[in-house]
Amino acid sequence: MRGTPREGALHARVPQGIVPTQSIAVVAFAAEHAAGRDTLLRMLPLGADSAWDVRVRWRGDTALVTLGPIEAWALVSHGRAGRIEVPVQRVVGELWDGRDSLPPLPGTRRPVPDYTAPPGAPYTAEEVRIPVDSFALAGTLTRPTGARGRVPVVITVSGSGQQERDEDLWPVVTGYRPFRQVAERLAQSGIAVLRYDDRAVGGSGGPLGTSADYAEDVRRIAAWLRARSDVDGGRIAVLGHSEGGLIGPLVAVNDPAIAAVVVMAGPGKNGLAILRDQFTRPIMTAQGLGEEERARLLAGIDRQIAAFRETNEWSRFFATYDPLATAGRVRQPVLIVHGVLDRQVSVGQADTLAAAIRAGGNRDVTVRTFPRLNHLFLPTDGDGSPVEYSALPSTAVPAEVLDTIALWLAQRLRSGP
Repeated sequence: MRGTPREGALHARVPQGIVPTQSIAVVAFAAEHAAGRDTLLRMLPLGADSAWDVRVRWRGDTALVTLGPIEAWALVSHGRAGRIEVPVQRVVGELWDGRDSLPPLPGTRRPVPDYTAPPGAPYTAEEVRIPVDSFALAGTLTRPTGARGRVPVVITVSGSGQQERDEDLWPVVTGYRPFRQVAERLAQSGIAVLRYDDRAVGGSGGPLGTSADYAEDVRRIAAWLRARSDVDGGRIAVLGHSEGGLIGPLVAVNDPAIAAVVVMAGPGKNGLAILRDQFTRPIMTAQGLGEEERARLLAGIDRQIAAFRETNEWSRFFATYDPLATAGRVRQPVLIVHGVLDRQVSVGQADTLAAAIRAGGNRDVTVRTFPRLNHLFLPTDGDGSPVEYSALPSTAVPAEVLDTIALWLAQRLRSGP
């Protein structure tokens, strides 16, 4: 176990809990587990291979829970966390005791994914398995209905974390399936789509890896597609969202036969710089923080970033990988789309990335930004913060975004309208 024992803190050699993505659940677990004692917990984030420090300090019956730069308060009664506040995320939670009119929460079980083509769809859907070394990736190949001969195809690449082929974010954003929407819209333009489960997710096997490993997976998928008689191997494009927007250019550089690249909210900075942005903004915009408290939280960011960097193999690569160095070597046409209210990868990085591609001599670079859309390309009346995701009024990517992508790809791949 890393770290030096401190007075008043409990230590364990194994993780004491699995950390879900929702802050409320983390705070409740930590406060209840500490049971009134100042405690240092070791908790294992989902998808990581090393533990995080979660510190609990008590002020009477209220626990101050510190996880990275986030501090939260939990009022504990009879061993249960009741009211929970996360000031920097502007979140307040109350424990439901089951005795009032609040109905049971819907969506507590993950829906069984359905990748089939619905009746009347403008495409067919084929379940496929792509061999990659000692394992295989499971995916769905959608192909325009009535298409003859060899058709162009787009490979979709998901963002960070282990994602299924639709890039759904259940239970945080119920009903969000952007890659299914992409496949349906591109079918109308005569373009096939191969979307797949990431390694070790859904029907896919394999060990976890780095962004470079996942780029190699995409290259293998492209090679597999070229061996099919119904795919035009000279018209294969890559569309990546978030980390997938980092992977797309990496694939294009290593596979010159890739015909085009679409970057959706891809980074124009290394991971350390992105983390600094993500940690700093909620502290700077939080209401009710005094200047001394704000300065104290800001001072702890460097330590948290350094800890993240050593979390696992993926984080070590992501922390220092420079997407601009790769961008300058991309020779294929590139479309960059970005939401103006993106608070995970700031919108200014779209222009930074485009400038790096052009500086390498590539003039076929298009940038489109969309007002009121966040990192998920979903509309919001708020500021785009991830804390809003679970309460967004719509989980459908707007037609304007899908049409922009489809028309650009149709032109570059010489497909339909």
